[in-house]
Amino acid sequence: MFASDYREKAREALRGKWKRMALMLLLATLLGAGGGLSVSGILDVSSNLNLNGAANAQLRRMLTVLSGIAVFSSLWALFMGSWVNVGLFGLGCRVLDGEQPRAGMLFPKGVYAKCVGMSILRSLIVFAWSLLLVVPGIIAAYRYAMADYILAKHPEMGVMEALNASKECMQGRKGRLFCLQFSFIGWMLLTEVPIYVVLLLATPILTVLGRNAGLTAVIVLMALCVLAMMVASLFLNAYMHMASVIFFRNAERPQEWQQQAQQGWSESQEWYGGESAAESGTEGAAVEDSGYRVTSLTADETVAKDVFMQHGCSRKRMRDEGVLEEYEALRVDSSFELRWLREYANALMLRFSREPETLDEILDLASEYAMDDLLTRALERIDRHIRQQSLPDVEILNMAGRVLALVVSGTFDEHPDFMRRRREQVSDMADRLEVRLREQNPDGDWQRTLQLVRQMCSQV
Repeated sequence: MFASDYREKAREALRGKWKRMALMLLLATLLGAGGGLSVSGILDVSSNLNLNGAANAQLRRMLTVLSGIAVFSSLWALFMGSWVNVGLFGLGCRVLDGEQPRAGMLFPKGVYAKCVGMSILRSLIVFAWSLLLVVPGIIAAYRYAMADYILAKHPEMGVMEALNASKECMQGRKGRLFCLQFSFIGWMLLTEVPIYVVLLLATPILTVLGRNAGLTAVIVLMALCVLAMMVASLFLNAYMHMASVIFFRNAERPQEWQQQAQQGWSESQEWYGGESAAESGTEGAAVEDSGYRVTSLTADETVAKDVFMQHGCSRKRMRDEGVLEEYEALRVDSSFELRWLREYANALMLRFSREPETLDEILDLASEYAMDDLLTRALERIDRHIRQQSLPDVEILNMAGRVLALVVSGTFDEHPDFMRRRREQVSDMADRLEVRLREQNPDGDWQRTLQLVRQMCSQV
């Protein structure tokens, strides 16, 4: 994808949400997101001025006050802004998923200490690289640019885990991110044009209106221009932020599939909105659009693929229907089976986006082949249903419980980290659904399902 593609996706995501998103950016800025005032600049001014005379006493007091404000601003940015900055990326992800931005999204739960610790550690790493020269410091900043986004998406991760994940995802993409950010330079300059116009017209205004009236008019125009620039900057920052979120989401997804790609599975998809382009709602997408196309199958392999796909890629079903021996006699290379399996799984996920009953087939496939990545994608789809409220909450809770039941069934005992993360994910879903269900249907029969989900979440 090019920079223009990310900008187009950002405009689509912000359609009907520009004002609310700009207000969220204003609130985030007031809360310290983006960093504080520079202390070093004030100290440089102090050191370069002769402040020993009595005439400079007022200037010394002013610089002291400014230094205090700068120190407070830096501490505020560290202990509050770093937290809000992570929340801002979480908010951006939820806006991509169709939600309206809300102030509460700026304050993610359970990650405050991680946000502060990661901000300190990342600053130290970038500073250390900057000691070599300016360029290594800039490269380091881009290397860890995704850390806030990753922590927002995966709050269960540790600080170093998020930083390392950012380093891996940004490998080979730092230049692309720079190009994306640089593509907004025209809009940045455009927001400052009114101020320069007023400065150019200042002399004619003073000449026509006189010194006093002209000076007043220039000051008023400058104030109006600054106000207009601030408002325009809020909308521009919202635009840039959403483009960055889409960039990071596309950068993260191929990394998750890298191991499967090394085994012969597809890695060529561009991801947007948490799912593939086909899954995000494209009607009529063929199975072949999943990123893998078989171009050189022999006649026997074509027959084998038909048999394999018709039976849901399940050897159990082929055995039950008495065709497994016939299929194995075709001696199909295992790499083809892996690709067909991935192709079929992508087709199931495409259907699951529109047909929730497809979850049965997904669970059967994930159980037979221990496909933890398929369950992860299913939970992402279920989580989207929660945010968009596209299905009844009771049905969503039941779906999440069924996925969790497979997670803790023993199939994935060799992957304890995966099981822990999925328990935490479903537990968070249950918390959100419980709040809504108690408001909408406090006496419903959903409480039994919720109790079972809680038990599985706490299972050791």
